[in-house]
Amino acid sequence: MKNTESPERVMSRLEKIVAYAGALGELKYRHTLIEEEIKQIEFTIRSGRSGLSKKRKAGRTTESAVVAVHREYRRSIQEHNNHLSRTRFLLQVEFEQIGRLKDEMQAQLGETVELLEKSAYGVARPLRRPNPYVFPVRS
Repeated sequence: MKNTESPERVMSRLEKIVAYAGALGELKYRHTLIEEEIKQIEFTIRSGRSGLSKKRKAGRTTESAVVAVHREYRRSIQEHNNHLSRTRFLLQVEFEQIGRLKDEMQAQLGETVELLEKSAYGVARPLRRPNPYVFPVRS
């Protein structure tokens, strides 16, 4: 099978492969970052540690101030939980989008590598070199 493509085309495909692999690596890294962020948000929501210092402050005030502080504390906790839930939702959407993009990029990279292997079949054969660890037998 003769190769019909020039070495320049083969090199441009190789450059494409390198670019795709770099982009794929970045997507995988972002994917793991978002996954960790989602886990941290879920932990924060479950643990309810968002306002412990306000509870301590409320213990040191008078009775009427305690009611006002408690009301404010509950409102701020609710806002904070709403914010965390919204952030988690947005991160989940981004996580899914990056997952799809990562899969598409991996498929495209595979197709490009396959095309390059088919086109470079006759161009880049390895040179035959003697094995340095095997000594030739002389008669």
